[in-house]
Amino acid sequence: RLLLKLGPLLLGDNKKFIIGTIGGSVTTGGIDTHSDYPALFAEGLRDALAAVAPRAEWSIQSRNGAQGGTGSGYFALCVNRHLALDTDLALVELNVNDGTERAYERVHR
Repeated sequence: RLLLKLGPLLLGDNKKFIIGTIGGSVTTGGIDTHSDYPALFAEGLRDALAAVAPRAEWSIQSRNGAQGGTGSGYFALCVNRHLALDTDLALVELNVNDGTERAYERVHR
């Protein structure tokens, strides 16, 4: 599935690619030891894709829909408010605050 999304971008057929993220405080960048952590997550992936995309005028965006202190129980109810429908690649980080496996599965569906 990842190749189906990245293929058109890398081959020059797509002019827009959107990376969306959901998760807790780790995803929002709430780590004291590494203030640049968000750059290692969605923004880092965005920059890497922009470096290999054939044309500079193409838009590769990163949208952070994270909410600190939440787990999959929260996102199972309102993931559509945090990830746009036009998101091409969704990154999910719910490890720290999670404990409800059924809700985690609903988030991914």
